[in-house]
Amino acid sequence: LDDFCVFSVFVQIACGAVAEADAETDDEIGGLVILVSANNCGKSNALDAIEKYNSQLFSDDDYTDFSFMERIKPTIGMNVANGAYGEMTVPKNVVTYDGKIYEALLAFTLEHENYELFLEYVNRTSNSEYVIKPGDVTKNTDGRSVVELSYQNYATKMYNMLRPTVESSSYHYSESSSYHYVNSSFPDPEFFIGLLTRKNVIISNPELLIEGIRNNTARNNKDKRVTITTNGHCIDDYLFTNINKQLTKDDQSLLKQYPKDSTLKSLRDKLQNVVVTHSMDKELDTSEDNPFFKRYGYHLSDEIHRYDRKKISQKDLVCKPDAPNGFLINLLNILGYDISALKNAYAGAGHFRHKVEKEMNKSLESLSDELNDLLNINEKKYSLKIKLERENIELFITYGDDIPLNLDRQSEGFRWLFDLFFNLLKSKDFKPGDIVLMDEFGNSLNCSTIKELTKKLRIYAKRNGITFVLATQHPMAVDNLHLDEVRLLVPNDDGSTHIINNFNDFGGSNNHDLMKPILKALTIGRDMFRTENRRTVFVEGVTDYFYLNSICDILRSKGEDVDIDFIPINGLGSPMDNPKRTIEMIRSIERDPIMFIDGDKAGIKFKEVAKKMGIEPSTVSEIFDGGKKEIEDLFSKGDAERLGIFDTESNTFVKSFDLAACISYKMADIYDDLDEETISNFKRVIDYIQNQ
Repeated sequence: LDDFCVFSVFVQIACGAVAEADAETDDEIGGLVILVSANNCGKSNALDAIEKYNSQLFSDDDYTDFSFMERIKPTIGMNVANGAYGEMTVPKNVVTYDGKIYEALLAFTLEHENYELFLEYVNRTSNSEYVIKPGDVTKNTDGRSVVELSYQNYATKMYNMLRPTVESSSYHYSESSSYHYVNSSFPDPEFFIGLLTRKNVIISNPELLIEGIRNNTARNNKDKRVTITTNGHCIDDYLFTNINKQLTKDDQSLLKQYPKDSTLKSLRDKLQNVVVTHSMDKELDTSEDNPFFKRYGYHLSDEIHRYDRKKISQKDLVCKPDAPNGFLINLLNILGYDISALKNAYAGAGHFRHKVEKEMNKSLESLSDELNDLLNINEKKYSLKIKLERENIELFITYGDDIPLNLDRQSEGFRWLFDLFFNLLKSKDFKPGDIVLMDEFGNSLNCSTIKELTKKLRIYAKRNGITFVLATQHPMAVDNLHLDEVRLLVPNDDGSTHIINNFNDFGGSNNHDLMKPILKALTIGRDMFRTENRRTVFVEGVTDYFYLNSICDILRSKGEDVDIDFIPINGLGSPMDNPKRTIEMIRSIERDPIMFIDGDKAGIKFKEVAKKMGIEPSTVSEIFDGGKKEIEDLFSKGDAERLGIFDTESNTFVKSFDLAACISYKMADIYDDLDEETISNFKRVIDYIQNQ
């Protein structure tokens, strides 16, 4: 979307050599992207843009309309890991023209690509002194005339060339002095057959069309219909009534530019007989040379799924055996059955139907467990049971001691989660790389539910190798331990919006309060992000943030009492800056801040100034002997090389945002395989900080 809306879907991909032995597994990718902004800043527009990657079809509302620039049609592309694994193939526009032979041929000829090929053809075959180029008639600097053929002139010329065959009345083509380079024998078989064969179009009846043109016999069959399928783009969609008229701007339409052109009007009237349809053809790069395939051993999907909630009501849980509704069909698919299995169950004796019912209820037990897990139910739980009665099929929902529930009378939050469970999480067959869009995430849910659901979606995304893109203003959807998920939509003064993709850039180069823009976008106070009974510790940068928070989270999951959260402050400032300014900014966030910084020269200088201001940051070097100065030094040499944190060729640490984020996501899985030296070093740092 260029400057209008720079956006990057951060599909988590294990960088470096994260768990190299597992690099071919799908759980290397996937995660959450949280779009955050104040109202009317374009969250929904960003989702719309991502969704239209699959179709590449844009409405008039999608064009930029800022006062300082011409309205521009957006373009959408997709790459993997900022282009490290190449560009995803952009879906191709497929257009099919269905009509009488010469009318379909005329419609096909009026494509941008064919206009360019026509200029090439004429310049190649004409002996004229004229050079043909797009546009208006001008003079070259050497005085030689240049005939420039505009879109309008090309459209009318093609119509005139095919007019003797398109129209029933006889017509004699007379040469014009301005265009004497085109001979009067058109339609020229060489030109039109060249277009059809050069572009590899699909023709429903090639013998009738191509051979008919070549042998001049197509006139005899001009009332017969053919279809021509191509990847081209129409010069002017307004010439066709059966194409969405919003696809072309009003002021770009030939009919709007030249309203008095009678030939264009006649051309439009003739093209109304041609049925024009659009579709998209997606060609994934499935070659073994694909860089992603070479690295991971499988091909990455780029399907976009938009979740639009469809409410399931109590009446949907009941249907007649001979008229299964959409919900039941979906439920059968989830349980591994199809309609034929249901028909067979009812075709046999009653005992066979009850046997199938018993099998389905056995499968529903595990499905009930999954639903309760999504609902975060630990005590009294919901149960799903199905009855295959002779007159009705019904799904029953019970709670606790088999208390039957009416779905229509349950809370809005429960019903939202129930719909999400059956209409998305259990019904879609996702492939690694798929992207799921959800707008206004969490509007119907309470705070604790949103917080838990966000965690579960993160786990679900990692397990299935997909990315959820959630547009929300709810603060509980943002986890201060996973700020890398946040994308901040920031309005510009001209009315446009840009997106900041890396949270360490949220505050700008001289702003060390990275949380402030997030809080402003969510219109909440800082207290909303304070974890109960935990202290905030400020660290220099994102690698400290990722590694320390991930280790703390693992230790808490193992039952250890770790009461600190780490927040990055975007460095200590440049050497030209006065550290005092940075400290004052941090003090405006927290009166008595706790800080943990590197033990390098910049860190030592910063600590000296901080001590004079009543703050004493902890440093890596004061905890360890032996030259450890930064967070990467806490990893053993073997772990640092295995995880890609240490580059042996350059003999330096890799301080990559993406690498640190990916390692933090995998830390829980690889923690037990880390060297004892690594685990001991991190525990030592965490204990030291907690005792300050």
